[in-house]
Amino acid sequence: PNDLATVNQAIGAESPEITGVFGLPYENDFFKLTVDDAFATQLWTLRAERTTDDGAPATVALCLAELSSSDIQCREGANAELVDFSPPPGDYLVRVAEQRQAGGEYRLTLQPEDAVDPDAEREPNDLPAYASVIGERGAIKGRLVGAESDFFTFAVTGEPQLWRVQVTGDGLEILAYANQQGQELMRRSAEEGRRIRLENLYLLPGNHTFQVRGVDGSYALRLIPLGPPVAEPVSAESGAA
Repeated sequence: PNDLATVNQAIGAESPEITGVFGLPYENDFFKLTVDDAFATQLWTLRAERTTDDGAPATVALCLAELSSSDIQCREGANAELVDFSPPPGDYLVRVAEQRQAGGEYRLTLQPEDAVDPDAEREPNDLPAYASVIGERGAIKGRLVGAESDFFTFAVTGEPQLWRVQVTGDGLEILAYANQQGQELMRRSAEEGRRIRLENLYLLPGNHTFQVRGVDGSYALRLIPLGPPVAEPVSAESGAA
């Protein structure tokens, strides 16, 4: 049995394909994924394909979860996929869930993509705790697959100053500045065009979190330093006693 998170067989680079069978409605099957340093240098596609007993396509849910079984990222469909997939080193659970009716087989596969690009996002980054890191250049590329949110973190160094944060691309809906729990502190929505900006953010040294939300599109996120705030001059009248 593999219906509990504590009972699972392994999927990984050495065992990249598993075939399973759903026997109960809304059944969950768990598999263990161990990510080591070598695995984390590569992007992967994790895919679950499902058919019913009569051979017709059917819906399946595919999730990456923590060992506590808390979901990190989920996708649903007849062919559910986690793409651009390269979580930090550690142990995880892969959960395959029957969504509609009992019966039918599924196939779980793990396929290599390209090497990790330091200037591009790494999935999963749907939660602030798994945010993709923006490098010193202050620029990173991302992709929205279906409706999703991508989180990013950027380390500000040096003296506090103003910043412009902008995202350009397709399928964009929201750009937000958030705290480390994912609560939005400032947000802007997409209007006309392909660009959203947060202007004049005063950022102190430390790590800062940003969220891009949208549907099916590629984008580029960039942080531009603007320098320290300029104090407004005090007029003679306002400064008079």
